[in-house]
Amino acid sequence: MITKIFGRRNFASAVKSVNIVQIPYAKLMEENSDNMLEIVEKAYSVNGTGSLAISGVPGYMEHRKRTLLLAY
Repeated sequence: MITKIFGRRNFASAVKSVNIVQIPYAKLMEENSDNMLEIVEKAYSVNGTGSLAISGVPGYMEHRKRTLLLAY
């Protein structure tokens, strides 16, 4: 149990929420996406979150299921 290991400290105050930088898949595939470098820099700069999400990937669920089946 966590309280036995760490005592009765409140860890809820240590939780910090961050905004993940997100790029739509269609925009990622555009050849003339002028602000792509700005978006990537925002995610991975010194003050960035270190993560970047890509949304709207075609066939994502099918590929995910197939990949997860290989894990067993």
